[in-house]
Amino acid sequence: VMAAAVACMLAPLAFALAGAFPATSWLREGWCVASFVCQGVAVTGLFMGIGDMVLGLAPPEEAPLFVGLANTVTGLLIPLPVLGGLLAQWLGTVPVLWLCVLPPLTGAVALRGVRAPVPVSGREVRGGRTP
Repeated sequence: VMAAAVACMLAPLAFALAGAFPATSWLREGWCVASFVCQGVAVTGLFMGIGDMVLGLAPPEEAPLFVGLANTVTGLLIPLPVLGGLLAQWLGTVPVLWLCVLPPLTGAVALRGVRAPVPVSGREVRGGRTP
């Protein structure tokens, strides 16, 4: 999840750097490719990591509640690309790309305090075995 958060921060930065070069420059194309690679890493990492993190942090009896809440919050974020498009139209693309760095940076800082749950010896796990 941390690698995905870093990739989320690097994608808009790479795209902003691409805008600094002339349209005919190979460096512009290279930074655009780097931006899309970072986006791919971010989406893949977040897709796999968020579900695992939610299930890992939730108590087993409340796992459906945690998953439902995570999906509800994700659903509330659906209109944000439209808001981003409107901001890009009013402010320009470069300020919006710099604003895109803030959420993953905040998430990366917040995730620093989250630790993986440690299995307790003697506790039953699936299949009735103890670790």
